[in-house]
Amino acid sequence: MDIEEVLRSSLRDIVLPEIHDVKTEQIKITERLNSVDQRLADINIHLADQSRRIDETNKRIDSVGDELVSMIGETNRRIDGFMK
Repeated sequence: MDIEEVLRSSLRDIVLPEIHDVKTEQIKITERLNSVDQRLADINIHLADQSRRIDETNKRIDSVGDELVSMIGETNRRIDGFMK
């Protein structure tokens, strides 16, 4: 065997298994990243839904507040009418 063949064989024995291990780990990392991305997308959808519900609740609270202000105003007018 000449030196070139020995070097080539040695590199093949050392480097190729390492490359295979790196590729295997890269596949695992990619799968995990895809899983995390999907979970984040699900969380974003959930947060958007919660935000919409909060906005609806705030509108109802504002509506009740307006109604109460109107009722208080009417009560004050009636009290003022009795005081005259």
